[in-house]
Amino acid sequence: MARWKFQGTTKDQSGRILPSATISVYLAGTTTPASVYTSVTSTTAVNSVTSSSTDATYAFYTDSFDYDHDQAFKIIITKSNYTSVTYDNLPHGEVVLGTYTISTAKTVTTYVKVPKGVVYTKSGSGSLTFNGPFEAGLYQVFSGFDAGDVTFGLGATNEVSPKWWGALGDGVADDSIPFQSALDTYVTVKVPQGPYLINCIADGVSVIGSGNDRTILKSYSANGYALTLKYTSLYPAFASPGAFREIKDIKFIGDTYPGATTKGGIDFYDEFSSGWLIHQNYFFHCNKGINKGSGSIRNRIINNYFSVGNYGYYASVSALAHIGCDLIEGNEFNGQALTGIYLDNTGTSSSTGNDLINMNIFEGMAGISVFVKYWNLSYTPLKLSNNWFENTNSGNVTINGTSYTVRDLYFEDTAFAIIESSGLYTIELVNSRVHENGCTYTNDSTVAIDSTSVLTASRVHTYFGKPNRLIDSYGGGSGIGGSNADVLLISPRKKMVRGYTSAGGPSFSNADSYDFNGTTAITVPDGILFDSCAELIIPATETIVSTAGVSIVTDKWYVWSIDLKLMTTSSLAAVNITGAGTLAQGLQQAFVKDKWVTVGGITNAVSTFTGYLYIYGHATDPVTLRLSAWQTVQFNTQQDAIEYFNNGLHLADSGNQRVVYSTSAPTTGTWAVGDRVINKNATIGQPKAWSCTVAGTSGTWVSEGNL
Repeated sequence: MARWKFQGTTKDQSGRILPSATISVYLAGTTTPASVYTSVTSTTAVNSVTSSSTDATYAFYTDSFDYDHDQAFKIIITKSNYTSVTYDNLPHGEVVLGTYTISTAKTVTTYVKVPKGVVYTKSGSGSLTFNGPFEAGLYQVFSGFDAGDVTFGLGATNEVSPKWWGALGDGVADDSIPFQSALDTYVTVKVPQGPYLINCIADGVSVIGSGNDRTILKSYSANGYALTLKYTSLYPAFASPGAFREIKDIKFIGDTYPGATTKGGIDFYDEFSSGWLIHQNYFFHCNKGINKGSGSIRNRIINNYFSVGNYGYYASVSALAHIGCDLIEGNEFNGQALTGIYLDNTGTSSSTGNDLINMNIFEGMAGISVFVKYWNLSYTPLKLSNNWFENTNSGNVTINGTSYTVRDLYFEDTAFAIIESSGLYTIELVNSRVHENGCTYTNDSTVAIDSTSVLTASRVHTYFGKPNRLIDSYGGGSGIGGSNADVLLISPRKKMVRGYTSAGGPSFSNADSYDFNGTTAITVPDGILFDSCAELIIPATETIVSTAGVSIVTDKWYVWSIDLKLMTTSSLAAVNITGAGTLAQGLQQAFVKDKWVTVGGITNAVSTFTGYLYIYGHATDPVTLRLSAWQTVQFNTQQDAIEYFNNGLHLADSGNQRVVYSTSAPTTGTWAVGDRVINKNATIGQPKAWSCTVAGTSGTWVSEGNL
């Protein structure tokens, strides 16, 4: 309540003072008596007052808790033997500034505008509920009220300010109590400009700053977080639980020195904390900008800036929480000492869910840009898409007591992750399965893959600005021998050529070529390059091995490819090309039931061995598999291997048409009818290609027409 003072002098119609007159008060334009008070502290309402018997002065007070701030009044002055005088549509008098004590529970339904200088203070069991419109400026309005003592009904106000409860915002005082009081109204908290030292819980309440260069929140305690996010049933019914609560336009500051910082920005309270939209914030010098030590799904971390802290987004959860099913998009991570994004589900039995890490920038990172560990319980993959990595440092970094090599991406015990449309420089896999799609490597990229990991890829590009390349070289992490060749999901090969003399082993180009220890392959009319293929049944738990192998020689370049078709619902435990060394493993990752898939790869051999096709059966069910063309081709140079791979070529047997690329029709060699030479430097007016019409040495060649 605040009171307005109404004062004046009673006069008759001639303007002469009228002592001891009665002043009756009504609502403007009506005969409804108004409630007025004889003093600023009076608690008993009256409808009239009497003017002074000496100077005819009078005063009465109206209360903001009784009437809207714009309510008007009518007064009628009466006295015996005098004609009454009426004044209508009189506004409230002058507000009386000061402290107003609230000692009981009070529900206010009027339109309240609290001026600066009016403060409501609690006494005893006092509380306030505002169900009508409420307005106040950026100054203190409430004093001494406990959490939940001041509440606002639906539509009373769209936002509250911690200033109303006395927050100073000077960067020195502990503003936790006034800030928490604002949060406990369950109305959006709008934070004015200034630095606030707090440790508070936002229970389903949005917190909006005045700009991430103006509103600053910092933990008051040495090891705490400025804001902890929570969600309980206390969140008001009028605010939909399905709606996102926002943390927006705030700068969160930790300590002054990264690496030694212990203060964080935002923490998640428990496993029910979900549905938060954290966007357009600035996290500076924080130990952990956002810590999801618990919490649930459906959070959005969008368009934030994380600068010079230890961790940007850190998710390592309790047994009842989920680190997954969050969107982390459009953020910039700059100069983080340990990691930009840290995801670790170690030691829990909960599902990791599906995180999407999309369109983020990682620049000047002292530590690992994205660190993923124990992502092995998910029903859906972790997906990284369209991210930018630049100027990541080299060397090692110690994370939670373990030393790691600094990388753009680090995966450990990750069951399934997808990387799309990103430039990759440094990546490491430990006991993980990762698929790349449309990614780009450079000459100095490094890929470290341990013997228990599989990296598959499709539409891989190298060198920025060369979109015609499907694949170029990988760094020292991959290769035959200590690590595996990369497994690429590629388009079916359609061009068949002969004339290459560097085949590194048998070319299983038709069904009759396949022979295995442990089962018999039959011929069926199916395939991609050929009219038939091999079909075999792999018994449960059995391992079968091709009788013929592929000879691998140190320092040679190899292009391998194979067509596979899974015919049963149950899949295989593994399909590898291996021996004393490993050419490739995890080919079964590409299986699609009843569909032909072509997988292949390119690599430089680091050891000499013979590789065989190993097929490992399902744990309980027999599996039917069809095999079409399998081939490994050896090259002396990387460029030759790349050209062969990128052109989708397959080295055909002598009975098949031969297609080669040259600048003229052949004059040497042995050729068959139907062989073709395609002019690789054709210009307007020059032949497009030549066809062999007569077999034999040099052959007879006819132009297929000019361009």
